[in-house]
Amino acid sequence: MAGTTTQPSLQAVLAELAAKEKKLKLMMNIDHIRDTIHEPTAMLAAIVNLLAEDFDADLCLLSLLDAESQELELKAMRKRNPSLGHLDQLVDRELAEQVMALEHVTIWESGRAPLAHNDLPDDLQVAAVPIIMGDHQLLGVLLLFRLDHPFEEAELHRLNMAEDQIDSAVIQGFEYQKLQQRNRELETIYRIDHIRDHHRSFEGMLNAVLNELQDTLDAEMGFVMLYNVSGEKLEMRASTHEDLFKLSPFDEIIEGVSLEALETADLVCRNNMGERLRSIICLPLILNEKII
Repeated sequence: MAGTTTQPSLQAVLAELAAKEKKLKLMMNIDHIRDTIHEPTAMLAAIVNLLAEDFDADLCLLSLLDAESQELELKAMRKRNPSLGHLDQLVDRELAEQVMALEHVTIWESGRAPLAHNDLPDDLQVAAVPIIMGDHQLLGVLLLFRLDHPFEEAELHRLNMAEDQIDSAVIQGFEYQKLQQRNRELETIYRIDHIRDHHRSFEGMLNAVLNELQDTLDAEMGFVMLYNVSGEKLEMRASTHEDLFKLSPFDEIIEGVSLEALETADLVCRNNMGERLRSIICLPLILNEKII
């Protein structure tokens, strides 16, 4: 008796074709976003909106590692289901960091660590997606929350494919930001050179350059401190869009940061200093290897 072979049913074949079609469509849609939206914030928002719709997610969050601080920052969110309440507020940096430790797409269910929380619905499922470029470069995390129906196997395959597209989009966004930053730097250098070419007085030129730097950095106040003729004492020259009377409570902080910049001959930056004074940056002025 001849051996029998099991042929897939027509229904199974059609389901497989439909899954491949959805995967291809998602890939093309992400590529279209990358090709048409170059500004990183808008691009990430468009991708999150697309994923929330494609996977019928009640909540979709995308967090990326900051290039300098290496901290996860929430960059885009889409909340489609009001019945989730304030669930998005329960998703903190600690939870996102746990996704970073994963090696592949993982499904978490409500009531199980790391989702053990009294305020979570019982039928909640979370697709946790680490965004990894190549084998080791961690870029961020994607979280999709869904009520009522679980994620299916075909959707997990589609999420893996989407992650391959998203990591390229993130790198593209980083490169775009670098290019924009470089363009701003060149534009600022050009404008400062233009100020110098106008043959203004020393005081006028100094104030114009200071105002240019304030605008470039979106700073509220700007100061230049120069050694006097004897070279023994720093003299402050100030220019600001704000009220200089606001400066007096921070005299000691400004003086301390300035002295540190002088002693180290390097840029000094301080952030998160308090409610009234958030950030300060100080750069020593060096001419012919001499701090002026």
